Amino acid sequence: MSSVFTENQEKLLSLGFGFHGKPPKKSADPEQAIVDLLPSFFEDRKLFRMLLVWLDTVSDFIHIERLRPLSKNLSPNLKLVLGALSLKLTPKDRRWKLISERIKLELKDTKLDFNVPDEYKDPFLMKKHGQDKEFAEFGIRVATLAPENPKKIMTLRWILQSNAWLRLRAVMGPNFRADTAYLFVTETAKGPAEAARILQCARDTAYRNWRALEEAEVRSILKLTA
Repeated sequence: MSSVFTENQEKLLSLGFGFHGKPPKKSADPEQAIVDLLPSFFEDRKLFRMLLVWLDTVSDFIHIERLRPLSKNLSPNLKLVLGALSLKLTPKDRRWKLISERIKLELKDTKLDFNVPDEYKDPFLMKKHGQDKEFAEFGIRVATLAPENPKKIMTLRWILQSNAWLRLRAVMGPNFRADTAYLFVTETAKGPAEAARILQCARDTAYRNWRALEEAEVRSILKLTA
């Protein structure tokens, strides 16, 4: 097993990756998981392809506005991987273009030292599958990277049942109000300042949502099991 898999096993189970194990009681943070799994491109090709099919399954519930600041401090190489990944998702969900376009600007004057793993540039694979067009937009030549078999990921219904964070977004939309509600109800954050730090949003946004949830006594009417 790769170190990326070992370090993120609980997150993978919570998000519906098809590995053996019992999902943890605490829901994994969807956007932080994406950032943490990007190194799988270099270390674990199968896991990266599973990430592609998982994102294709749950794209509607990913909070793009939150992913942008969370990925701000990534290394240039990992930003490139995220940019190419975003291009793959853009035809289905135009919001991902915000990520790829921002990364293109950030990397415009950056000299990259991108070491492509041998399995991506195998001549046989290049001839059989052709060059990956999304990575090519960032100047990287690799064989076409297709998502893993969808059967390697649990169904969307299962994912929403096992991850309360995504389940709230299915009802409220992928926005800071839904995210604050998750942190508030599960007491993952002790107050609006901590919520703002976790969510990487403006304090005013976190305070406004937090106070509205307190006034509505949401903890007494909303129970989350995961």
